[in-house]
Amino acid sequence: RVLGVRQGYRDGWTNPGGAQDPGESLAETAVRETREETNIEAEVTGVLYARDFAIDYGGPERVHVPLVVFTGRRVGGSRAAPLVRVSSGEPEIEDVRWFDAESLPEDFRDRERILELL
Repeated sequence: RVLGVRQGYRDGWTNPGGAQDPGESLAETAVRETREETNIEAEVTGVLYARDFAIDYGGPERVHVPLVVFTGRRVGGSRAAPLVRVSSGEPEIEDVRWFDAESLPEDFRDRERILELL
């Protein structure tokens, strides 16, 4: 199964995730973000894929950011969307669900890669 979140300010489904805090490893970030966004305690078991992407903030150069999508397993917690809202007022996370290969939504980010794993 794959754990998906629907963000209140963006269309489609994606994996839990977010920005790395100072001093955190990328795996620690994944575990923390999963807990914050889904109430699921997870353990990282591997890497599904990694890539670098560049964000244009309007400056002279793009900012390069590593993106790592981990595999993992649930070790505790129960699925729940947090009550946090983004600055525009929408919920940060609108919905949290588990999906198998047959139920994975068409609008799930990186759907084909995830289907290969499932």
